[in-house]
Amino acid sequence: MKAIFSLLLSISIFGLCAFAQEEELPQGDFFIGYTALHSGSSSTILTHTSMGGIGAFGWNINDHIGVEAEVGGYHNGFVDSFHDDTNTVTYLFGPRLSYGRTKRVDPYFHVLLGGIHTATGVLKQLAPTQLPTGGTSRYTLAQDEFAMAIGGGVDIKLSKFVAFRPIQLDYMFPTLGKIGPSGLSPNSFQSELRYSVGFLFHIE
Repeated sequence: MKAIFSLLLSISIFGLCAFAQEEELPQGDFFIGYTALHSGSSSTILTHTSMGGIGAFGWNINDHIGVEAEVGGYHNGFVDSFHDDTNTVTYLFGPRLSYGRTKRVDPYFHVLLGGIHTATGVLKQLAPTQLPTGGTSRYTLAQDEFAMAIGGGVDIKLSKFVAFRPIQLDYMFPTLGKIGPSGLSPNSFQSELRYSVGFLFHIE
């Protein structure tokens, strides 16, 4: 009887330890993936999509609340068959609310604030007539502005250290001017939709 009791006690302790280990909250996580930024049209710039990569580091305050810092890079070479060379970088930071970082499936919501840097270059012979000529062989425009992203996604745990993020969808609010088929657009509020997919790596 004592042997059976000892065996049951050992099994219970082992089960509790395994459960506690499985449910242990990681200190943080690192996300890396592919991203596409779809920009709505403005007065002179038509709708277009830029593609690139994204990386983010998150720190978990508890199972439901965390903060994250994110950097994304995007490139676009054509706007409605007009050849330009636009490179964009976003750098954002903000809070994240999760269903549960220790859950197998974890939907989350975040609000990120920061900035956006955009640099556009056009060969002078391809530039719209409204742009000035002379100087170098390219006409360039570079600017830094405020940006905000509101959205979220879902993480699916594959193992203790790796999760798959099939979707992160953000609505972004930058204020930019760009070079397009109709010339140089003034700074204007733009609505942009961003989709990201990739892998999340937990940090113990």
